[in-house]
Amino acid sequence: MKRGGFDNRQFGGGGGFSGGLGGRPSQAVIGLMIASTVMVVIQALVRFPLILIPSLVLKGAVWTLLTATITYFNPLSWLFGLFMLYFVGRTAEGMLGTRRFLTLYFAGGVLINAILTGFGFLLPRGEVFFTASAFSVMSLLLGFFATRLWRQTVMIYGIPMTGKTMFFVFAGIDIVFMLYGGGDSIGSLLGLGLGFLYVNGLSARLPGVGWAKEKLRLWRIKRKYKNFKVVESEMKEVWDDLEDRLNKRDRNERIH
Repeated sequence: MKRGGFDNRQFGGGGGFSGGLGGRPSQAVIGLMIASTVMVVIQALVRFPLILIPSLVLKGAVWTLLTATITYFNPLSWLFGLFMLYFVGRTAEGMLGTRRFLTLYFAGGVLINAILTGFGFLLPRGEVFFTASAFSVMSLLLGFFATRLWRQTVMIYGIPMTGKTMFFVFAGIDIVFMLYGGGDSIGSLLGLGLGFLYVNGLSARLPGVGWAKEKLRLWRIKRKYKNFKVVESEMKEVWDDLEDRLNKRDRNERIH
């Protein structure tokens, strides 16, 4: 498989992710960590749907398609999510850049939630089984991270493993939890898969994605052209004004 955008360094040394994964988290990552913390507190204090439950979305709680990208089921998943965001999130941002990282985070999270809502509507037990929280987005980042480092070695708690191994280990964990009724595991598996597809450029083959990308490209062209026309008009006014001044000065010089 084709992998690009990252070198062949070996990461790690101590526990967790380290070495090339170091550095301070960016404002984007810190902002996501703070937002997740605030949402967990709100969820604990107020009986208000913030995680994704398909039946509630179909009843009008469409905001959960977005809020579920930064809200966790419970404090334990929140702590693990912060850990993942701190180490994997900041590395993914370093690979992608802030704008593309945030686009992947929120657009990917909303896509996962929309797909799960469709499953929950069509299949039995959808109300309970097809749920999602920000952990699905963490799996998306992990899928992206592991796929980009498919043949590279990272250290996880002092254990060296390739990105490929990491991908299938976490997929296996999700499958085990899914078999024992873990509702969020479907979203986590979906996130891993979307991360894999994003790196390999296969997302363009998904239904509707190519059409959406083309529409976005045309919109960007039109916006740039509109901005160009505005600048062109302003420059023409400046040039006309300068030309009038030069002509006026030439006339004054000939008179005198």
